Amino acid sequence: MRKAFVNSLPKSGTNLLAKCLLLFGYKERGHISAGTVLDKKLIGFIRRILWATNNQGYSIGVNSPVEVRRAPVDSFLKRVKDSQFVTGHVGYRQDLLGTIVDMGYVPIQVIRDPRAVLASFVPFVLSYKKHFLHTTFQALSPHERYKTVLEGATIDGLTLQPLRTYCMALDPWLDYNHVYRVKFEDIVGAQGGGTDEQRLNVLEQLAVALDIPGESIPQVAENLYGPGRVTFRKGKIDTWKQEIPPDLLERISDELT
Repeated sequence: MRKAFVNSLPKSGTNLLAKCLLLFGYKERGHISAGTVLDKKLIGFIRRILWATNNQGYSIGVNSPVEVRRAPVDSFLKRVKDSQFVTGHVGYRQDLLGTIVDMGYVPIQVIRDPRAVLASFVPFVLSYKKHFLHTTFQALSPHERYKTVLEGATIDGLTLQPLRTYCMALDPWLDYNHVYRVKFEDIVGAQGGGTDEQRLNVLEQLAVALDIPGESIPQVAENLYGPGRVTFRKGKIDTWKQEIPPDLLERISDELT
């Protein structure tokens, strides 16, 4: 099975696609995003020092992008073998994507309705105490939290890009012919508000793209939806309609669709 790089916006279905690959028999090797160097743990501190650059490196992260040296990222990617995958939140430029393709990865871009991304991101920040927005969000009203993600903010020296900006950061991936695209709404199946037929169709196409034996597809389809890897909140289509404050819904739909 060919090695894969699964890219996405935060809270857009990364974990569901990762769970899918794990069910197919893949091994996960790591993750690349702004959190790789901004993490408050010791490893994040070390990487901030070792990966820092004054020149153009790779831009990692999409909602809070960080420029890092190319060498440590390349070294990490080179260690990944067939039947293994990496997840990431990267964008804005095509240079890292070019490296990923040159190294023999199948690049996969997960896409999701940006309104659903917004509705999922806010409760995630509230539940994840190590997120740089966590303390700030606790002091805000629900309306202000969604408005902050929509408009962007700079807090404690870290910048959260406006949601529209970091959605557009994926354009270099979406415009690249070698990228395989997977819609979150197409793989949740009937339990998540989609259809089992559409999910099966996507899994069959994914198996072809990654050279995965087709006989495992029915079992993966049966076990894909639901908890099983890191975060899983609701996994349903259109719940954003009930979660985003009504007075912001029209504005958000105008700006993001």
